[in-house]
Amino acid sequence: MCMEKDAIQEMGKKIGKVEEVETDESGECIGPFSRVRVSVDITQSLKKVLLLEVENGEEILRPVLYEKLPKICFCCGISGHQYRICQSYKGQPKDQLAFGAWMKVLTKAEKAKQNRNRDRWNREASQPNQDYQHQP
Repeated sequence: MCMEKDAIQEMGKKIGKVEEVETDESGECIGPFSRVRVSVDITQSLKKVLLLEVENGEEILRPVLYEKLPKICFCCGISGHQYRICQSYKGQPKDQLAFGAWMKVLTKAEKAKQNRNRDRWNREASQPNQDYQHQP
């Protein structure tokens, strides 16, 4: 579902103040995602989904994913505290909370760092520990 820049900008306005819309030379989204830089008020609950109207008048829900998202409360979606101390928290399991890590998309730099760490871990795990000497 690729959209033109104006439609993407209107969608971004539902989330916050649109700073930039990433498009190709023809003004359409790149690939299957719309990428928008939006300023949001992190003292308010973040948007999880957007209700979009498609060409035939049908409405569909689309998840909102965030890059560079600060740590947020998985219970209320506001930055500044963790879910266990949230006033809205009622003891439910973390996977049943309204917000979660699923809202965060890793940037290319974060993915590269994660891969480097995983590669280092795999290298270290596959090498015998030189400090340990087997005693018969």
